Amino acid sequence: MSVPFKYVPPAALPVTSIADVIKSKKQGDTITVCGTVTKKQGDTITVCGTVKWNGDSKTPSNSSRKVRDGKWMDSSGVIDISIREDHVLQIKEGKFFQITNCKVKHFYGKKLSTSHETTIQPAEQQDITDAALKTAALKPCICCPEIQNVVINMHAICNTKACKTRITGNTESKNIVHCT
Repeated sequence: MSVPFKYVPPAALPVTSIADVIKSKKQGDTITVCGTVTKKQGDTITVCGTVKWNGDSKTPSNSSRKVRDGKWMDSSGVIDISIREDHVLQIKEGKFFQITNCKVKHFYGKKLSTSHETTIQPAEQQDITDAALKTAALKPCICCPEIQNVVINMHAICNTKACKTRITGNTESKNIVHCT
């Protein structure tokens, strides 16, 4: 007995440029880094490029696994990246790789981070000579358009209708404070 079966291999994942990551990706997006395609939040995307290490691997205080930080570059720009222990040995500085399933994080700006689902494969070489200049042109006036953290600073203010001046000095020990 024979059963007709049509196998269609899965299409290659589209590649996202660093410029697109910087402009349109949000924290929590999972991306695969290598070309130019815009995807909705939560979709898997791919990036291709090379890394320039910032230093040796370090173990963060909240983890038992080592992380190595660097700059990820493709022909469209540069972005910070944290590469986890299992992937550090796979990536050689100056060689080009395709990273699938890495995440976008906000840590003093946007940053890529690998996870245990990340896969790494060799990729075609790119011209990255102008990547730093292109990244500088992409930087917005405000670092992060979304609020990531808030610091609450409590202090006494004058209760007079139009004044609202900040009252300085030791106001916690007094029941009544006066505006100067």
